[in-house]
Amino acid sequence: MSTGVRGDKGSYSWVLTICLVESVDGMTARFHKAQWELLKRISTRITNEIPEVARVVYDITHKPPSTIEWE
Repeated sequence: MSTGVRGDKGSYSWVLTICLVESVDGMTARFHKAQWELLKRISTRITNEIPEVARVVYDITHKPPSTIEWE
């Protein structure tokens, strides 16, 4: 959960993570270097159209050490 602002009041809403990866075999993956304009557009649309989301973050962690799935 994260704090944000909706209109003139504060909100406490969900964080959504964008994870774009490139992989050949599924055992390893590298994060995809997305263009900032695309990320900005995705973030703006999500936060404007889904009131339960206050923040959008971009995951730039490779697999390994991370995994593609989040728990």
